[in-house]
Amino acid sequence: MVEPLSAPAGQTVTLSPKYQVVIPRAIRERLGLKPGRKLQAVFYDNRIELIPVVPARQARGSLAGIDTEVEREPDREIGSWPGPGQLRICADDEVKSP
Repeated sequence: MVEPLSAPAGQTVTLSPKYQVVIPRAIRERLGLKPGRKLQAVFYDNRIELIPVVPARQARGSLAGIDTEVEREPDREIGSWPGPGQLRICADDEVKSP
């Protein structure tokens, strides 16, 4: 994981008339950003986050060895849901068993 890197105190970026910003050099270098790199813009917690997009080929295998066993709540267990024809939708959009 990359350690947080803040711009020097007082350094700001300016939004251009074309709604563009220049990412400070220290941040570009730390993340290895090059011109043309795709970034995902996300609005989160009243701020904008730019997240470098990782190509699928590069991400392949990054989750190898992860534990896929998850404790499920009883109503989420496979086989606990009614089969086809055992549910009906009511006028108030409530799902009921027959």
